[in-house]
Amino acid sequence: MAFAQGGRGGGPAVQLIREGKIDDAVKMVQEQVKASPDSSAALQSAGMVMDLAGRYPEAHTFFQKTVELAPNPQAKAQALRNLANSYGFEGDCKNTSKYLLMVVDYWKTRESEEPHNAFYQEGEMANEAARYCIDAGDLNEAERLYKLGHDLGVKEPDSPARKALWEFRTEHALARLAARRGNKAEAEKHVAAAKTALDHIKAADANLGDQQQSFLPYLTGYVALYTGDYKTALDDLQKANQNDAFIQCLIGLTYEKMGQKDKATEYYRKASAATSHNPPGGFVRRFTREKLGAAAQGTMPPAVGKPIDLATIRYIDIAEGSGAPARPGAQYTVHYTGWLRDGTQFDSSAGRDPLKFVQGRREVIPGFDIGFEGMKVGGKRRIMIPFQLAYGEQARGQIPPRSDLTFDVELLEVTDAAALTAGADLLLPLDRTEKEVLALAKAVPEEKYSWTPGPGVRTFRAVFLHIAYGNRLMLRFARGEDWKKLGPDIEKQLKDEQASLTKDQVIQALTDSFAEVRATFQNARAASLGRSMDFFGRPTTQRGILIALDVHIGEHLGQAIAYARMNGIVPPWSK
Repeated sequence: MAFAQGGRGGGPAVQLIREGKIDDAVKMVQEQVKASPDSSAALQSAGMVMDLAGRYPEAHTFFQKTVELAPNPQAKAQALRNLANSYGFEGDCKNTSKYLLMVVDYWKTRESEEPHNAFYQEGEMANEAARYCIDAGDLNEAERLYKLGHDLGVKEPDSPARKALWEFRTEHALARLAARRGNKAEAEKHVAAAKTALDHIKAADANLGDQQQSFLPYLTGYVALYTGDYKTALDDLQKANQNDAFIQCLIGLTYEKMGQKDKATEYYRKASAATSHNPPGGFVRRFTREKLGAAAQGTMPPAVGKPIDLATIRYIDIAEGSGAPARPGAQYTVHYTGWLRDGTQFDSSAGRDPLKFVQGRREVIPGFDIGFEGMKVGGKRRIMIPFQLAYGEQARGQIPPRSDLTFDVELLEVTDAAALTAGADLLLPLDRTEKEVLALAKAVPEEKYSWTPGPGVRTFRAVFLHIAYGNRLMLRFARGEDWKKLGPDIEKQLKDEQASLTKDQVIQALTDSFAEVRATFQNARAASLGRSMDFFGRPTTQRGILIALDVHIGEHLGQAIAYARMNGIVPPWSK
């Protein structure tokens, strides 16, 4: 039994592709796979649609799963052929030939049981790989595969017409290859040989000869096109199958070479509706996207080559949860413990309040933000995060630069997140700096509060008070008070920073000032944030002043951290 070629297929989703509704088609097959994740039919349909949409890595994944699910060798071979076609759509000659030659190996096991079909399929698979390679521009590999296909196919027993067919197909291919290489004389020699082979087919089997006749003007037109005879190319190609999208592309390219861009675009648009999942279809989808642009087919332009994984999250589910699922945009409450690659523990919420964050708002490192996908409340997972999705090139406490991190996490609760306020972007850095300023203020022993690195430089106490008093002063600027009239208040603040307050009084001053800042950010209105203001002679907005407040806190937090390091005090979040 012969394999079914990829063909049109795909059902309603592919019909949506034909109608230009790419996103709807993708959504449809994704839902089908979600409903039936082990259905080969659903996976195959999804793979076809993803290839037609230009989403090749996703297509490969779907087809690879059909290979894994195949119930017998024949089904596996068909799945491998579909996977090969998927790589062909991407223009990946190497992987296409790799998987199609695996299909050839299957048919070798069938030679004794069904020799006619087995040898035909062996030659057909090699030729199919060659077709993808010539269209991808790998002419040498295409020539090798076409010759291999000939040597396998001519073994079909007791059929002079079939042997002549393989000669015709091979000479046809060699003529096209010579034309692509710009060798007109060599191309014409193979065209003549192809015509002779076609005559032999007609003599042995008139019906088969008639079927192959339409491929002759395709050949002569192709050779004329690639050797620069555009008038002959157009005449001959218009005698070929006008419903073939590949021929439509060649006619469009001929018109383009002749300077008739409108006619070229007309044919490219006709061809762009093709939805066959086979070598011509793979070429046509890539080619028309390139010629018409991504907008013409509602998808991104192709990028030929092997996709490389750069930064990939990996995880192991330690225990499945049974509660609410982790959903995008929700607030997650989690316990976690983090390790470096060498097994050193650098942080843990054990014995502390669990961490709360809203997924997708960048309140945590990127890998943590996406690492809970698919979990349910009560579940436990080990998440392995590459440095690119952690802290990147920067050191952070015990974490060296470029550190891959591993977290054991437990999802405790998933709740609706509060709606973002107009000042949400201002609150994001404040969440961190407020926590760290207060933690450091509590970690510094009271006897160190009067420590200074040198004469005329702020003490620990003065730095913390400068943050507290600065918060309130900056809020006054943000409310519109004239900075030119606040000179006396600024002078008073500088004096107050030198007051001999106790550690508890300093921490209370910080706490109160941060509460006022937070309330201002939370209650900010978009219209007010955009209001024009003057900040020490520079035009800005209320948002600009509040951003300056965030920056001011961060600047002096850095100063306090430096003081702490000089005194052997480790910031609590670095332990």
